[in-house]
Amino acid sequence: ARFLFPVAELKTLKATTVNLQPMGEDAVVCTAASGGRSFARTVTVPPVTEFPELLQPGELTECDPGALLRAYRQAAFAAHPDSGRQVLHAVYADHGNRVLVGTDGHRLTRSPLSTFPFGTDAILPLNKMLLKHFPETSQGRIGLHEKDEIQTLVLATDELTYTCRCPEGTFPNYEQVIPDMPGYAAPIIERTMRHA
Repeated sequence: ARFLFPVAELKTLKATTVNLQPMGEDAVVCTAASGGRSFARTVTVPPVTEFPELLQPGELTECDPGALLRAYRQAAFAAHPDSGRQVLHAVYADHGNRVLVGTDGHRLTRSPLSTFPFGTDAILPLNKMLLKHFPETSQGRIGLHEKDEIQTLVLATDELTYTCRCPEGTFPNYEQVIPDMPGYAAPIIERTMRHA
């Protein structure tokens, strides 16, 4: 059966085996076993209709999610820490240059990808799943879908599918900050403090 179960309730379970049995639309009986003992209790749950509609991912392309995630995590180092600045609190996927870019306006990280998985530019959100939890496996599938000018990123392995909405906006021209030209040199100004 389909049912919702509160995350807070899951976190309280310190058992080796847990059985969840729905009892109607608004209750689930939770039976937990640990150390040869078991206990059961009824947990009130919201109706399934309150869960948001699941996005049906479109076509996914075979790729190396590990390579993408490593480049993403390197670029994320320089992203803006303020989540209120959605575009800079993200990683920019530059299709033309085949790089992932992060910047906070003072520093910039640019991570190239030999195989670029997207057919267009995208702004990838900074979140814990992409930064820490999604496995760096070499086999997987990826999709970047756009509908009503909203981009959605889909990463999938055989065991896990993750979907998230990409931030909307225009990423600044990072090449004006650090041009990618051979032989480019910039002067370094040294300042000396003088004490009176």
